[in-house]
Amino acid sequence: MTPGLLIVGGGLAAQGCCETLRALGHDAPITIVGPERPYDRPPLSKERLAEPPWLRPLEWYAAHDVRLRPGVAVRLDTGRRVLALADGERLRYGELLIATGSEPVRLPALAGFENVQALRTFADAARLRAALAAGARLTVVGGGLIGLEVASSARRHGAEVTVIEVAPSLLPRLGLKVGAHLAASIVRTAWRFISAPVGLRSVGERRAVTALPSSSWRTGRGSRPIMSSRRSGSGPLPRGSPAPRSTTTCTSRAT
Repeated sequence: MTPGLLIVGGGLAAQGCCETLRALGHDAPITIVGPERPYDRPPLSKERLAEPPWLRPLEWYAAHDVRLRPGVAVRLDTGRRVLALADGERLRYGELLIATGSEPVRLPALAGFENVQALRTFADAARLRAALAAGARLTVVGGGLIGLEVASSARRHGAEVTVIEVAPSLLPRLGLKVGAHLAASIVRTAWRFISAPVGLRSVGERRAVTALPSSSWRTGRGSRPIMSSRRSGSGPLPRGSPAPRSTTTCTSRAT
């Protein structure tokens, strides 16, 4: 039996690929490798969810001959067309799609603190939700779309919110005029917006931005591709290197 298509990454791109191929009559085996079955990530910054917003029920995968293989890919041998997983299993493939998406940019100055986190997974969202009790103080580093969605949700649940953006306006990609309008709206809804390069320092087990203490931090300084594979030969799956010709790389945004 042909090894079929192996998809590394369990997000919207992986799900869309499966559905498109089956709709076009592709009947070879398809396997998705990822920590969980595909779910939709944009709702994580907007809603309180009891479980991940699955893109399809489990029955869909059985009905369409798509195998879900929980696991983490650690090494790719493009010559032999073999993908090694962290648990030791080696998966052969005929075609490979790398659809791992992107991850939030981490700030070294805020690394290692238990009340600092990014937002990408359902587990991240659940942890943030647990911290957002009424009266909590949340600092969001990054005035982009996801950061503002988190800030808005936190305000609705009674948290004190400060948004920090190094650019002179919120949503800097949309320009100063839109950012200024948003900043004015934030003042009316009791957010605090700081537009300046800021210094970060540790204060005991809490953090501070210059003189601003915070009980919880959420970093939202954009995203970058999670990983790609080497052009040829075998080796680990490093970040930021080009994919081999026999491999398709699909980078879907975390937003």
